[in-house]
Amino acid sequence: GRGYAAAAMFKSDCYLFGGCSGALASSFRNDMWKLCTLTKTWTRIHLPLYTTPPPGRSQHSMLQYGGLFYIFGGNNKRGGKRHLLGDLVAFDPVKLTYSQLSDGSTGEGPSRRSGHSMVLQSGGIFLFGGGGDETASDKGAVNHSFYDALWVFDTPSQRWVLLSQQNEEGLVGSKRPVA
Repeated sequence: GRGYAAAAMFKSDCYLFGGCSGALASSFRNDMWKLCTLTKTWTRIHLPLYTTPPPGRSQHSMLQYGGLFYIFGGNNKRGGKRHLLGDLVAFDPVKLTYSQLSDGSTGEGPSRRSGHSMVLQSGGIFLFGGGGDETASDKGAVNHSFYDALWVFDTPSQRWVLLSQQNEEGLVGSKRPVA
């Protein structure tokens, strides 16, 4: 099985990217699949040798605009620990190529996160919320950062713009322990 994948429509087909499987979500996927809604059959997208997909991930978001799929963020594991992603990648389903639009390290867009929401409006890709890094409290509980900012990726200029911010670097309220 597979959990926490992202899906979006292109023409009459549904495309699915990433997700995780295995015990404790130990295997992160970076494959793309297409569901033909007419025949109700899944087909794995096989990439040309010169195309490298982005890292496997879960709890990311994906949408389609102008014939491209835009994939942002999510998480995977590095060294056995949760690793957040902040990259924005475009996939062309006709050319079968990936392009990295931002890598999340320049500070010119949303910080690394997972579990966020992403929608399209008037050519802008709006991104809201999500969860950030985890820290341990002195009592052993895990604290999560939750974001409260609204970003937009302007597709013509290929730039991120911060639209509203309650507390992008911090939290909504305070760090909340997760049992």
